[in-house]
Amino acid sequence: MRYHNSRRAIYIAPQRLADIIKHRGGNNVNWVGGDPTPNLPYILRVLQALDKNVPQVWNSNMYCSSETMRILDGIMDIYLTDFKYGNDNCAQRYSGIPNYWALVSRNHLLAYRQGTVIIRHLVIPDHIHCCSLPIIDWIAEHIPDAQVNIMNQYRPEYRSYAYPEINRRVSLHEYHLVLEHAQDYSLQLVN
Repeated sequence: MRYHNSRRAIYIAPQRLADIIKHRGGNNVNWVGGDPTPNLPYILRVLQALDKNVPQVWNSNMYCSSETMRILDGIMDIYLTDFKYGNDNCAQRYSGIPNYWALVSRNHLLAYRQGTVIIRHLVIPDHIHCCSLPIIDWIAEHIPDAQVNIMNQYRPEYRSYAYPEINRRVSLHEYHLVLEHAQDYSLQLVN
């Protein structure tokens, strides 16, 4: 796990950030996570101070509470999401995340009701049948007009050496299996 170096962080008051957003003329504001939820009170203060309509993007792994999703309803325009694991066992084994599937699939459905959804799926080596294909099946069944970005950028870093099955890059064959599965459903694929 990488730790934030608080000695290098610069605090920007919510009103100041709202002024920066207003005067710099960006196309959107991208609130980035893992999960940006810990910063939600600050984000809401910034948006309260912002007197300009700028599209808001919630860039998240979607492992957050239903309360977070309720608060975001009507505030976020776009949900740029990660949907990584197709089951709880893989999520627990590699990321130590309990109850992954129920939370993340629920939050994707809520996001879909609230705004535009762009789902990123990172293909993981040897996890085509347990993760990638079930995710694609779920998207096709529940939110088939969501935009989907199937990514092959997986790099074995951090503690991947402890898991030989994921301690390598994704093969072109694995990536194409997932891509073709999504194409079979005619999902809207984006880069």
